Amino acid sequence: QTIFGLKTLVSQGGTKIGLFYCVEISALCTYLAEGVKKSPEVGSKVVASDQVSIVAPTYTSQCLRMKSAGVDVLWLGMDAPSAARAVRDCATQGYKPKIMLLSINATKDTPGITALNGAVIPGAVFPPTATGVPAIDHYRKVMSIYGPSIGYSGAGALAWAAGQMFGLRSEERRAGKE
Repeated sequence: QTIFGLKTLVSQGGTKIGLFYCVEISALCTYLAEGVKKSPEVGSKVVASDQVSIVAPTYTSQCLRMKSAGVDVLWLGMDAPSAARAVRDCATQGYKPKIMLLSINATKDTPGITALNGAVIPGAVFPPTATGVPAIDHYRKVMSIYGPSIGYSGAGALAWAAGQMFGLRSEERRAGKE
């Protein structure tokens, strides 16, 4: 999903990609960032990357580095509130690249974060904040009943989809449809 999203932004005119990726979950975030850098589809367009903390008081220096490198597509491998702070810090410096987030970090609050309006958030399964789709509405209803403190998110959507697939496979096995 990360490569697909970046390819989409490149196809829309992006020429240079920059990466901010979290230090807090270093193994995952570094793995994802390295995957982008090594990707045959978009890796050659990565011109700058910074490992950042989601609790950093400011991302101004990183924004200025990306701006001076000519980055016009910025992938933020961090949670949505930190990404919003990064986008605001960059905008304060007159730097407004196209933004892409990790879908796993999208939550029900993400659509209401003004700084992230227009951000690309590609997903591996389904957008948990969508409405009007019966299967997604069912997911949201079940989460509101059985996991109200969890809410719904990209991570929850992945877990839900895995559970649904497991359930279907279990039914097939019981019915003898190996």
